[in-house]
Amino acid sequence: MFMGGAASPDQGSVVAAILEKGRQLVRDEVVTIPDFGRGWRTDTTKVQGLPVCIKSVAHHRYLSSSPDGDVKHHKEAKEWEQFTLLHLRNGLVSFRTAHGRYLGAPDPDPKSSKHLTTKNFLREWEMFTLEHIFDERYALRTYHGKYVGLILPKGFCEKVVLANQALAGEWEQFEIEVNSLDKKGPVGEAGGDTEML
Repeated sequence: MFMGGAASPDQGSVVAAILEKGRQLVRDEVVTIPDFGRGWRTDTTKVQGLPVCIKSVAHHRYLSSSPDGDVKHHKEAKEWEQFTLLHLRNGLVSFRTAHGRYLGAPDPDPKSSKHLTTKNFLREWEMFTLEHIFDERYALRTYHGKYVGLILPKGFCEKVVLANQALAGEWEQFEIEVNSLDKKGPVGEAGGDTEML
C-alpha cells in the first residue's frame, strides 16, 4: 500500500511516546490513501490521531496552514495552527490541517518551490519521519530525505517554511505540543490547553 520507505525501528517508539503523553486525546481517525501499486485505487484505513501544534524551537512560532494551501508561521496557536498528528501503519506520520488538508513536501526538482504546502490527499509526499533530536525537540524529515525548517533565506526579510534542508539544525527543530481541539475557542481565537512534548 505505502510507496514510501518504512520508518526506522525507533520511529515507532518516538511516535508511541507522543501518543502516550496525550493518550486522553488520542482518537481513531479514518484516512484514505492512494495505492499507486494498484493504479488509482485507494485504501481507507483507521489510524490513531492526536491534536497537536508544531512550534519552531529557534523562532518560537507555530506552523500555520491557510485554506488555500499555504503554510506560514504565527506567534500564537489559534485554529489554523492546529493539526492532527496521524500515526500511519507504515510507522510514518502525517499532519492533517484544520482545513482537512495534509502537510506535504515540495517537488524535489531544483526548479520547483521549496515551500512546505498542503494537499487535499494523503500520499508519500505527505508522510514524514518524526525524528527525536533531544529533550522536547523533534525534526520532520520528508519522503525525499530533507528536513522542514523555519528559515530566513538570503535576501528575504521574512521567515518562510521550507522543506529542503539537508540537516536538522536549530532552525529545523520543533516542539510538538498536545492541544485539546475540543477546548478551543471560536474561529480566530487562541486554541485550548497545550502541553509540550
